[in-house]
Amino acid sequence: MCQTSIEEEYSIISKIGCGFSADVQLVQRSGELMALKVFKGQQDQLYENEIRIMNKLSHISGVIRIRESLVRGCIMMDYAKYGNLLQYLQQSRLEENIARSFFKQMIFIIDKIHKMGIAHRDLKLENILLDDQYKLKICDFGFAVQYLDEQGRRIKVNDFVGTPQTAAPEIYLRQPYHPVEADLFQLGVILFQICAGSSPFHNANVKCDPNYQFIYRQQIGKFWEKHQFEFSAELKDIIVKLLAFNPNRRLSISEIQSHPWMQGQEADQSQIIDEMEYRWSLLTLQF
Repeated sequence: MCQTSIEEEYSIISKIGCGFSADVQLVQRSGELMALKVFKGQQDQLYENEIRIMNKLSHISGVIRIRESLVRGCIMMDYAKYGNLLQYLQQSRLEENIARSFFKQMIFIIDKIHKMGIAHRDLKLENILLDDQYKLKICDFGFAVQYLDEQGRRIKVNDFVGTPQTAAPEIYLRQPYHPVEADLFQLGVILFQICAGSSPFHNANVKCDPNYQFIYRQQIGKFWEKHQFEFSAELKDIIVKLLAFNPNRRLSISEIQSHPWMQGQEADQSQIIDEMEYRWSLLTLQF
């Protein structure tokens, strides 16, 4: 049992995360805090994939780092002190200048991951953590995949994984798909969520979700009538282009980086820290 052997070296403080395939506990050794991910049941494939992918990405500062893998089914990782982005949206949405700063960080990190030939496939607010400087860290690479073959050519995948609420529409079609474009779709969902404080639709299944059907039918005006937020025209444009039904029509990373919305004013780091510390203080009052 993973827990028994870990307890000999580490003090287990509390459970800080609970997911479908694994739980995460806050542990301490010699005064240092770390996060222990414990996979549930028969999750050998996810466990092995996560270690393999994270080791490949260990040089990227925006990726949570593996510290050690002591026992099969357990991964010791860096501890992200200030939780995940979802927690900070419980009070309200983020202002566009703060959202822009965070989104630029996300794009920078995902670009580096994609350039390593890897797609994440489960990008969501819960998997975007904040370190002690409120800098973003991407975690949870169990569903990540190498999308380049030995000749460096892009390949499609046909395993339908991830979180239903953020999955790209091609996942629901049950056809082979390019995982990079699926990541780009999820970035569009995340951008909407951090700017609105809510989701753009329940899921991107065109057969049953009326809000996503507006995008599928290119009835963009009706989509925004359902979401009457005070978004700038540039923000609406980048979101809709990332949420496009046709994967080939979604903005690429370079197109995101050059989009007019990305050229707008950013919050500086002191503004970000002030805002997020205030939200964190409200969160801690709830416990």
